[in-house]
Amino acid sequence: MDGIIDKLREWFCKRREEAAATNSRLTKWADKVVRNGDLDGHVNMLEKTCTCREFQLEQLPCVHAVAVCRHRDFSIYDYCSHYYSSDAWVLAYSETIYPVGPQEGWDVSGDVCAREVHPPLEKRSSGRPKNNRIPSRGEEKVPRKCSRCGGRGHNRLKCMTPMSLHE
Repeated sequence: MDGIIDKLREWFCKRREEAAATNSRLTKWADKVVRNGDLDGHVNMLEKTCTCREFQLEQLPCVHAVAVCRHRDFSIYDYCSHYYSSDAWVLAYSETIYPVGPQEGWDVSGDVCAREVHPPLEKRSSGRPKNNRIPSRGEEKVPRKCSRCGGRGHNRLKCMTPMSLHE
């Protein structure tokens, strides 16, 4: 637990310093995303929407909204969500993470000490467990290739080709 807390403290300190040193209105990531625009989408600047849906999903101006902002001389920063602002970034890492200390020094009430905590009851699903994982949507299944016989659809462990004894 102490190692995790030390690592979190290290990350927060690093990010706090990065956030304090920024001189942009947006975070570094959001600044990179807001880029040059083109005019092949339909944008509603009042509702912050675009036909490409990136404006709604990311809550950052898409390339079409950026083009409108440049054409109309609007500030791009006014159409970015507050969550991408450098102020929100500084605020996210402003708190200090304190060490927990040794367990002997903890002040735990008797009510908490008396409770017995058990792992959740988990029912095992019926049937034989799957040997292969279920691929994600859009992921293509790569056929296996045996390193012993060179055949496809299996690996060396499941190879049914007879092995020669004298190689």
